[in-house]
Order: sequence, then structure tokens, then C-alpha cells
Amino acid sequence: NIQDWCISRQLWWGHQIPAWHGPNGEVKVGRERPAECGEGWTQDPDVLDTWFSSALWPFSTLGWPNETPALEKFYPASDLETGYDILFFWVARMMMFGLYFMKDVPFRRILLHGMVVDETGKKMSKVTGNVIDPLDLVWGSTFADMVKKTLPGAPETEAIAKFKKAYPSAVAMGAGFPAFGADALRFTLATFPPSNKRIALAPKRIEGYRHFANKIWNASRLCLDHLQGFDASKLDGKSPPATAFYNRWILAQLGKTIDVANAGIAEFRIDEAAHESYRFFWNDFCDWYLEITKPVLREGATTSEAQETRLVMAHVLETSLRLMHPLMPYITEELWQRVPRPASRRSSVAFGPYPTADDAKIDEAVIRDMEIFKAVVTAARTIRSEHEVDRKADAPLTFRTDDDRARSMLDARLSSISFLVGSKSPTIEKVGGARTAGSTSSIVPSAYGPIEVIVSLKGLVTKEMELARIDREIKRVEKDLGIIDKKLSAKGFVDRAPKEVVEQTQSERQQLVDARARLEQSKKLAEEL
Repeated sequence: NIQDWCISRQLWWGHQIPAWHGPNGEVKVGRERPAECGEGWTQDPDVLDTWFSSALWPFSTLGWPNETPALEKFYPASDLETGYDILFFWVARMMMFGLYFMKDVPFRRILLHGMVVDETGKKMSKVTGNVIDPLDLVWGSTFADMVKKTLPGAPETEAIAKFKKAYPSAVAMGAGFPAFGADALRFTLATFPPSNKRIALAPKRIEGYRHFANKIWNASRLCLDHLQGFDASKLDGKSPPATAFYNRWILAQLGKTIDVANAGIAEFRIDEAAHESYRFFWNDFCDWYLEITKPVLREGATTSEAQETRLVMAHVLETSLRLMHPLMPYITEELWQRVPRPASRRSSVAFGPYPTADDAKIDEAVIRDMEIFKAVVTAARTIRSEHEVDRKADAPLTFRTDDDRARSMLDARLSSISFLVGSKSPTIEKVGGARTAGSTSSIVPSAYGPIEVIVSLKGLVTKEMELARIDREIKRVEKDLGIIDKKLSAKGFVDRAPKEVVEQTQSERQQLVDARARLEQSKKLAEEL
């Protein structure tokens, strides 16, 4: 029972209505100007409603009304992804036109995403002055050029002020946006869950994913340096056999990531696939695997361990690029053309199979041990960083645990720990020994029980330097604590603020109190230096 649809619009652009009016009020309609419409006949000046033209999209883009191979192959499609706000304007009309002209629906499943709004959550409009041309984010632009499109004719200073109000993080970017690139923009939008009704377009967030694109590029170039002369015929697309701990671990993590990405795409949770791909490549592959393998590949590319590592590295890199291709198509295609790959792959990464669980094996035991390894390395690094120990200095490192499994696991990894932490001869002891003067420790919980990480600072940090550093930290913590205490004591804050905000603030306060207590303890230890 919907009302009739007036399909004419008085706009300056669009498809002009194919109707001709005669001098006596006659009307003739045709694909071309009818031959009998001579002098005195004029074509209707109105254009078809934008949604009328858009409703033809599923088949007009494939060559309709001609019976083209593209139309035969791609109509009907399976899925449509669009904004919830045009469900009737566009989606329902494509369905109507498909049934009328093609005798079949154009798609059967619809994924509705949120509306892209400005950084403050307001809908984009020229009245508000907050509209962004996506190409200005891709290629970069000055604010002056951007507001010429947003508020044409308005005073430039006023227009830019409105624009910066809508995008607060843009203020720190100077006179405009840098070129973020199509991949960074695309990946940013992919990270929002479909449940979000509004997608706040924050330039800082896009900038973060541009850094991710740079990370992919630099990591791939590093891998290509390690893979010079690598025989690509060894790659068959399947997970290669591996014996080295770190090779088994990265293959296991790749397998878990592939499972999450496939499940995300199958369930229309593209955001989950994006976040997991990001975490795997940046954290697992770059921050840990590429660092751990440096000594192996530097010491001798001809050893069996180095050859295995090169094979695993080539497989993981090529698989990772295929995994991320739907999310970042340009950079992954560019790099995929350069990396070693199985002979069965076709001319483009787009034609390759999307990774499946068969591409890597999941080994939960290796993943568990690697988590412990990462935790103890991170604890040792944190101690060095907190006490401002020179990166090149050798800091004696000791692990204490009574669990034989933990001792065995750590003992097998000591050379890697030594390289990553900067400690020449780390040792493993049983729990309960006397603590060396001038040392500090951290307790790492693990599946094998707590492991104590002890770093000796004797001779690396002077008493005066350490006390001055601790005093600076205590002053900073007390300043932050004062701000939070003032906030909590403000009239009505605890009673009126949302419960989760109050709890978060109280949690932050407790963290600062704990930090101050640790610093006071460090002050006592500094006296031993």
C-alpha cells in the first residue's frame, strides 16, 4: 500500500526523462526522440530520480539491456553491503527492478553497515561544513581546498574553523591531511563492527592504519632481503614441516589467525577478520618472529635451521598477503608480485585461494610455551626500560622457578632470550636464593607456575641517577593522582556519573597508588647500588 512514486526531479544533472511534449499537450515516450516529434516538440526538462537510476545498478553495470557474458555470469549476485539508512531508497528498489526487468532478485543477503559521520558523531552535511571527499583522504589535501567543496563561497577562515571543530584530531596535522592511501582508509572502515549505527571518521585512526601499511611494506622488504636466492619451488601452498620452536609457533599462530579471519568473513564480522589480521602481522610476525629469527639468518643461511626458517618465512609472508588482500588490496597485490610463491598461483593475488586451516597447523602446546617466553622477555625488557639501562649494556639476568617443565623450556630458549633482552649469559635457578644487592625482579605468572625474573642493575645505573629518576616518576604519579582525586571529590561526580565511568576512574586511581608503592620500593633498592 505504498504511495505512487514521483520519479521526476528538478536537478541540474542526471538522466533526462525520455518524454517529449507536443505543442498541443501531447506526450510521447521513447528510447530515442520519436521521428514524428518535429518542430515545437521539447524533451521534458526534468531528470529521473537518483534512486530510479540507482535501482538499475545490479544489471545496468553488466551491459543490460544487451545479453552480455558479464550479465549472464554475475546476475544474480549473492550479497549486498550498504548503509542502513538507504534500505528502502535503494535496496528495496533494486529488488523491485530486478524482479521486473530480470525476473529474478539481484541478491539474497544484505549486510547493513553504519553511517559514516564526522569525528564528533554528527552526520555529514554541507550546512554543518563537515563533509569529506574520500579522495582527499586517499591523496591528501589542504584544509583550504577541502572546505571549498564543503562550504563553497563561505569565508575560508570560518569554513576551516567549522571543519576543524568536526575533526578535532585534524588540528595536530598542520594545514591539511596527508595522503593516507586507499588501503588505510579501506582498512579503517573495515575495523568497525556492523552493529555500530554510526562510524565516526577520525583522521588519527586512519593515520594509525597508514602506519600499518608502512609496517607491511617494510616487513616484506626485510623478508625479501632474507629470501634472496630462495628456491620458490619448495613452496606448495601447504604448511611446511618445521622443527624449530619459533617456526612451529608462527605456523600455529598463522593457523589460528586464518580460522578467526574465515569465521569473521563467513559471519559478516569483517571487523574481527581485520583486527586479527592486524594483530598477527604486527605483533606475532613483525615484533616477535622477525626479531627472533635475525640471529639464525645472520649467522649462516646454509644451515638446516636457516633453510627451514627461510621456507617458513616465505610461506607465512605469502599467506599473510593473501589473508589481508580483501582488506588492503593495493599494497598486498604490489608486494605479492615480488614475494616467492607456489608455482600453482595465478597472475594476481586476487585469483589465488583465500587461506584456509590447511595452510598452517595449530599447535596449542607451542603457543602456550611461546606466551611464557614472551612474558619473561617482556618483563626483563620492562625492568631495563623503567630503570633507563643503556640498550647496549649487558644486564645480568636470572630466572627462578621450581617447575622442571618451565626450566626445560627456558633453558632451550636462552640464546633467543639473550639476544632479545641484551643479556650475555642468562641463568636459571631454583626459587629461594638470596637476592643480589642492586637487583630488581618481576613475577611472571605462567601455566607452569610463577617465574621470577631478576635483573641486576649493579654498575649499570648509579645511585644518584636512579634516585633522581624515581623522584621524577613519583612527582608525575602524584600529579596524576591529584587530578583523579579532585575529579572523584567533585560534587555529584560519584553519584551522577555513569557507573562504568566511576569504576574506570577508581581503577585508574588504584593503579597510580600501586605504581607509587612500587616506586617507593625501588627507592629502597636504589640505596644498594
